[in-house]
Amino acid sequence: MSAFEWLTYLLLAFALGTAGQLVRVAVGFKKMHDKNLATNTKTTFDPKKFWTSIILGAMAGLITAVVKWQGEPPRVLRRLQLLREWSHEQIE
Repeated sequence: MSAFEWLTYLLLAFALGTAGQLVRVAVGFKKMHDKNLATNTKTTFDPKKFWTSIILGAMAGLITAVVKWQGEPPRVLRRLQLLREWSHEQIE
C-alpha cells in the first residue's frame, strides 16, 4: 500500500470516528434538552468536553483502523510476487 493510500485510509478512519462521535453528541444533546424541559432547568454547554469527546472519537477510529489492518489482499500479493520475479534487482 502506498503512502497516499495509507493516508487516505487513515483519513477515512479519522472521519468515521469523528462522525460516530458527533452522532453520539447529537443524541446526548437531545436527551439533555428533554431532561431540561421536564425539570425546567438549564444545563450549560461545555466546549472543552465537546472537543475532547470529538478528538477521542477520531483517535478511536484511527486506532481501530490500524488494529484491524490485515495487510495487502491476497490478490495484490500474488500480483506483487509476479512483479518481483520480473524485477532486475537481485534478491538474496
